[in-house]
Amino acid sequence: MNEIIKTLQSSLPKGSITREQARQAMDAHPNLKMERESASFFALVLRDKTGFPVWQCLNYLPTSNG
Repeated sequence: MNEIIKTLQSSLPKGSITREQARQAMDAHPNLKMERESASFFALVLRDKTGFPVWQCLNYLPTSNG
């Protein structure tokens, strides 16, 4: 599991990520899911085989309210 986490951290860009980048990461890692999804926020969560979350990436998307 630690190797998967290292791979994820090195493959995802620093800062905000797009939903498309998240989907590409999920395609590469079956235990990675997008959760708590809303218009301006989502979380990528990696779970072990028992379903326990072992890593997460919170992503707040920029808004155009300004």
